[in-house]
Amino acid sequence: MKKRIIIISTILLLAVAAYPLGMHVFSKSPPLNDEVKTAKAEYREVGASILASGTVRPDTGAQVTVTARISGSVAEIHVQPGGAVKAGDLLVTLDAEGLAFKVEKARLSLRAAEIQLEEIRRGARTEEIERARINLHLAEKKKDEAAARVAELSEREEGVDIQQLSAAIKELENAEAQVLLAIQQLSLVENKFSALDVEQAELKVKQATSDLAEARSQQEAASITAPIEGVVAAVHTYSGENVGSGGKLITILNPGRLIIEALIDETEIGSIRLGQYVVCKIDALSSEILDGRVTVISPLARIESGIVFYPVIITLDGIPQNVLFPDMSADLTVYLEERQEVLSVPFQAVRQGDGGQIVIIEESGEFYEVGVSTGRRSGGYVEILSGVKAGESVVTGELPLAYRK
Repeated sequence: MKKRIIIISTILLLAVAAYPLGMHVFSKSPPLNDEVKTAKAEYREVGASILASGTVRPDTGAQVTVTARISGSVAEIHVQPGGAVKAGDLLVTLDAEGLAFKVEKARLSLRAAEIQLEEIRRGARTEEIERARINLHLAEKKKDEAAARVAELSEREEGVDIQQLSAAIKELENAEAQVLLAIQQLSLVENKFSALDVEQAELKVKQATSDLAEARSQQEAASITAPIEGVVAAVHTYSGENVGSGGKLITILNPGRLIIEALIDETEIGSIRLGQYVVCKIDALSSEILDGRVTVISPLARIESGIVFYPVIITLDGIPQNVLFPDMSADLTVYLEERQEVLSVPFQAVRQGDGGQIVIIEESGEFYEVGVSTGRRSGGYVEILSGVKAGESVVTGELPLAYRK
């Protein structure tokens, strides 16, 4: 049933005309400058959806804060906030004057350890062994001569000179001691270094190698480079500052790897599926509508103000350059099904009448209340199942008091 609302200028005519027709009336003519907001009933893509709020976040690994690996004084900063960098670009240089000396010292220590190991592995030289054998032969010869002298003195038939015999025995004892010493020296030369000596020398080489690697690593750590491509988001230090190991230096953000994190109420999370289409309206970018897809549904709840939410990650299909930044707010429409073209009107056009839902149609300055049946809602539009035809203008704003609703 249609209730016709007619704009007229005479109160008497309004009363006479409206009474027999049962129509609503208004008390005065509308001012000429009163405007009524309207929109067309059109076929649009509409699907079952839910609304949510989200926040722009860097994707995993898209924002990195570079820290110092060693302690030192900041010699030079090579970048500025807002500047573009590529992976491997030099960011900060620390004073490395003392580090070069450490590298050279470690290199020399390694070379000395290697030379010592070479000598131990090579063992005694041939001439050293030959000399020890000759010394042993001479010592044995002297011992034999001393033994023969003692025997000679002992076998004399005439009286034995005790002093001579005693001296000869003493000489024999010394000769025998020299033989034993020569045997020991020969053994030492032939087995100059033991397996333990070799093992210890090898350990010294390994330690020296490790020390050199550490010194070079520290020298390299004095030149801090960008780990990712992106934009310098912040510089946390200044030239001349003494920074400790782990101190913050530079933050880099890759603006092409931003996502939106939405918190979905526990009553609606069961409707969310991976791959669902999402329309993202960024609050700070009034004219920018971004498309995305649900790529992560976290099973870990987050409780805020006593309400249980589940984080959902939306990956954007395309990211506008230099306008989208972390922590921006977004209004999201998550489509739970494939969208279809259906007749729809803005949701502001549907009102609650005495007998159910209605819309107000505008036609040539005249306004009609029409009962409607509605279907799905999404993206700010409501599907119209009956009551309105495509192309008709519907009122989306408030009617001035001059119009009877």
